[in-house]
Amino acid sequence: MATVVGGLVFLIIAFLIWEAWPILSSLNWLKFFTDAAWQPSNELYLMLPMAIATIAVVLGAVLLATPIGVLSALFCHYYAPKPI
Repeated sequence: MATVVGGLVFLIIAFLIWEAWPILSSLNWLKFFTDAAWQPSNELYLMLPMAIATIAVVLGAVLLATPIGVLSALFCHYYAPKPI
């Protein structure tokens, strides 16, 4: 079963690389990762704004989930009835 799943993952990755190869081969990789421009009208999509947005979303989720998780654990341990 694990071999089948691993093979499917490999096929999906190979397909994605195959389909993306025309744009990947013509890309300036240093500029893609370091330039801060984001211009969808000019078909200019770069990595830095996406990375910053991802980090912001992760931090927001952690800041929201941490107090909820800690308070839930405290409630379950100290205030909830014993069957919980």
